[in-house]
Amino acid sequence: MSFTAPVYFTINFTLTNLSFSGELANKSNPVASTITSLVSNMLENSSLSPEFNSCQPFSFSPGLNNGTTVVLSCTFKNDTSVTNLNRVTVYTELSQRTQNSTLLGPYGMDPNSFYVNGYHEIIPYSNNPILPSYSVNFTITNVKIPADLGISRADEYQYLSLTLTTLMDKLFRNSSVPYFYSSCTLLDFSPANGGDNTAVYALCNSTNNNPVDGSNVAQVYHAIRSGTANITTLGPYTLDQNSLYVNNYTEGQKLPFPTPTVLSSTSMNPMTESTSSDSSKFTVNFTIINRNYSQDLDNPNSLLYKEMKSNITQMMTALYSKSSLNNSYQYCTLNGFSAGSVKVNCLCTFKKISNGSALVDSAVQNAFATGTNSTTLLGGVYELRSDSLSVKDTVIIIPQRNEVPFWAIILIVLAILLGLILLFFFCFLLALLAQRRMAGSYDLMKIPYGEYYTHLK
Repeated sequence: MSFTAPVYFTINFTLTNLSFSGELANKSNPVASTITSLVSNMLENSSLSPEFNSCQPFSFSPGLNNGTTVVLSCTFKNDTSVTNLNRVTVYTELSQRTQNSTLLGPYGMDPNSFYVNGYHEIIPYSNNPILPSYSVNFTITNVKIPADLGISRADEYQYLSLTLTTLMDKLFRNSSVPYFYSSCTLLDFSPANGGDNTAVYALCNSTNNNPVDGSNVAQVYHAIRSGTANITTLGPYTLDQNSLYVNNYTEGQKLPFPTPTVLSSTSMNPMTESTSSDSSKFTVNFTIINRNYSQDLDNPNSLLYKEMKSNITQMMTALYSKSSLNNSYQYCTLNGFSAGSVKVNCLCTFKKISNGSALVDSAVQNAFATGTNSTTLLGGVYELRSDSLSVKDTVIIIPQRNEVPFWAIILIVLAILLGLILLFFFCFLLALLAQRRMAGSYDLMKIPYGEYYTHLK
């Protein structure tokens, strides 16, 4: 029996929202494994599945604009009966499953960097016109900008960019003007209000033939205002009500350094928020079985922790945004990991439904189970233990302020006034008594009563 050598394809692409680090040089790194698994899963579920064997990481290196260039080596069976296995078909399958080479799971792709065995398709300019764009600026008041946030390689920058991009995408797609939106890109962050707040600068693209200009910029402004509860909240972030600008258009008070009275935070944790009675919170727990727990998942600063945190929160947002709870879903945050394969604990926030009643945990659990194929696969990446899902309604106790009744305030003021009057009267009596004791004390010669001295006249 003759041996037929397998067919190898080298796949190259650059991830635009994953900054390269030295840890990625290790091919066994969990992040490298996740990226390889994303490509492998796509090929396994494609028309090339019968011939596909496996993909292995070849190299990870710094890419343009602080991205990461990925090179994978994928193996296919050399079956002579298959006539459609070539670099063009592999390229086409992957391009279609990555939204025209722009999105690989939670990672953005540079479409001009995607090659299979040197093959690359250039999209004609006429078929890929430049979409009209417009600027969107606002200020987050519960995030204090770190010193290195302006450096695009900073992990905090990456996390905040991804979170805000996801929130803005959901806002526009559920707004009254979806025809003015196709995508948003976070350009930069800067300190605001003396460094206590964070100014956000975004560039959003409209759809074809729908430019945002002087005649309709107010519509976009009003849509953002409506989607942020009158410019107060965007997901877990609180906003400065005077900070929203769309193409320099604003209806707020134009203040160079607005200073609203809000909570501030020195962390990038989106759980820094104010509790609203209009929201319900649920803890969502599940177990990932195709990842092994390590000490890195105890360290929020590790590359693995940040990578899994970003992936899971985005996957949860995508899951609930496409579920029956789409209109109620606000956001999910990751509380942490624990051992046992990898146990995940999340906190998800939902708005009350239209009749004003709160959601029940069974609805949140059913939506998760449906979006993960009966709790088996999250985001096409993480395999789940089917019996590990648990959802519990979290009751957040808001401390009650012990306000003093109005009548008590009046009594306190009267008591203070009475005390001052009594103090003044006491001081007056003391002064009067002292005056009487001192009367005549300065006479050098006291005249006896009934006697008269002529020389003293």
